[in-house]
Amino acid sequence: MVRKRSTSSLSAGVYRCAPCPDLILLDLRLPSIDGLDVLSQIKADQDLASIPVVIMTSSQDEEDRLSCEKHAVQGYLTKPVNLERFLSLLKQLRQFWRADMLLPRALSGTASEFHRT
Repeated sequence: MVRKRSTSSLSAGVYRCAPCPDLILLDLRLPSIDGLDVLSQIKADQDLASIPVVIMTSSQDEEDRLSCEKHAVQGYLTKPVNLERFLSLLKQLRQFWRADMLLPRALSGTASEFHRT
């Protein structure tokens, strides 16, 4: 599914014609910007705010988790340092999101209130 974007803050610029994702995986520990700042920008952007956000980070800081909850993220996952466990976590996340996610009508393009992906 491809959603149209307006020219709001994050959805403007070089990526304005790119399709919106169905899910955003966000790390809090980004090299040049604080992930919580990115999360705030996503939630403030009218084109991106309705996209589910799952935090996947190495941070085990309780304040980070609480800040993410205040922004209504759909999940907060601590990345395992072991590659095999990390890949397993990604597979589980994909299976969960594809099998169990219900999209609001505005996102799914269907007439019913919610649509199973």
